[in-house]
Amino acid sequence: MSTTFENPPLTDPGAPARLWPPNRRKIFEPMVLAVGASPMKELVGASALREALSFTFGEMTRTQGAVHLAPLWNMLKQQPGFTEELAAPAMARFKAFELSLGFNVELPPDLASLDGPALDAAAARAPVSSLQLLEALDPPRTSSPKLKPVVDAPPKRAKSSLLVRVAVPLVLAAISMVVTPLIMNNLEEQTLEPKALTARMPLRTVRVLGDALELTLIDDDWIKATKDRGAILEEVFANAQKLMETRSIVVLDSKGTLRASAIMVEGTLRTSFVD
Repeated sequence: MSTTFENPPLTDPGAPARLWPPNRRKIFEPMVLAVGASPMKELVGASALREALSFTFGEMTRTQGAVHLAPLWNMLKQQPGFTEELAAPAMARFKAFELSLGFNVELPPDLASLDGPALDAAAARAPVSSLQLLEALDPPRTSSPKLKPVVDAPPKRAKSSLLVRVAVPLVLAAISMVVTPLIMNNLEEQTLEPKALTARMPLRTVRVLGDALELTLIDDDWIKATKDRGAILEEVFANAQKLMETRSIVVLDSKGTLRASAIMVEGTLRTSFVD
């Protein structure tokens, strides 16, 4: 994946040019911190939030020097109990981190009216200190234990649920928004030969979208007819990682509808299927 440089963000005119997109930690941890300090924490746990961020990262960072919160906002809106009043404080707090993080933060259109005092008031409902932000971005280092020899192992199998307080899987939210083909539509597109990944899935095309792969099936019945589909998808993910840095895979049927996904979250591979 090619790396480009951005101009210094408008929020910090003296900042030097930076690599773009930034390290995921620089977006994930401040957002987890902001949501954890806001009323939204009752609806979305940290693991589910990181999964949503992983899924929308490409679209959120599509513009050099700016992080767009709309893709994440739209996914979270699908969760039962979501209200603008609950979610706005976390978004406002993340916006308040702008200068410290060194990039512009674009609020979702639903929050376009938040400005000046209203924005400050919303951020105040998700209190986070500068020290907390610093520790989230650069946690204290401890002495490292002796490392054991590295032994290759298959990715950890995901549990069937997200193990978080979310009633609707985030993958299903993505389907309702039809975001899958668009997640990284601003990145340079490449393709892979399907046989390079597997001979056990009837694939028509394999598109490379940044660090994600979009697989399109020839035979839509494969989803229901294949009993060991989970193991096959894990195998495909492992094969993809041998070829390139891969963080997520989505599987579409011949009509372009999302039918399965595999996303690496905190070292664990989470797979989901839609029958």
